[in-house]
Amino acid sequence: MRVISSLGLRLSRPAAEALWTGIVTDTGRFAYSCTSASTLRCGALLVEAGARTDMINSAVYETVRINRLMLLRRLLGKLHVFGGGRAAVASLSAGDYAAENCGPDDSENFVDVARAVGGVDAAAFVRQLEDGGPVFISIRTHAPFDAAQVCSAWGGGGHARAAGASVSGKSLDETVREVESALQAFFE
Repeated sequence: MRVISSLGLRLSRPAAEALWTGIVTDTGRFAYSCTSASTLRCGALLVEAGARTDMINSAVYETVRINRLMLLRRLLGKLHVFGGGRAAVASLSAGDYAAENCGPDDSENFVDVARAVGGVDAAAFVRQLEDGGPVFISIRTHAPFDAAQVCSAWGGGGHARAAGASVSGKSLDETVREVESALQAFFE
């Protein structure tokens, strides 16, 4: 926004809406710790430029395909809370995706389901999109736990609150066990 302002440019409504969508999703609707006063000022400028926040909110957060909900049902059936209620891991197999006619976009933000459990400080979503293919890990944490540190064990990265990794040559079940063990170590 500073660059646009310094050049004296005006944002079109489509540009403002695209930027708003990025900021809202990256900040968890302005709820994550990465939200700053500057972020909120940028949001205000985007609204002034015509961003239709209600329309974007509805499209991004309130409209889902039934297939996604059925996939979510499968995820909930595999949610495991442990570590005295402070850790949670949920997983989906290639078979789960196929059974519900879903792809990777349908499980976007599913790690938030595990993180939403009251008392959970470290959550993971582990998924395999095709049998024998790589297993993807997404981890979210609350301070003082470091998601990037955990994901580094599998060659992944990110930052302290959100990180990911991709694992090849291991089964989904084996990877889930490793992730559970890594998160359990936080609480020992």
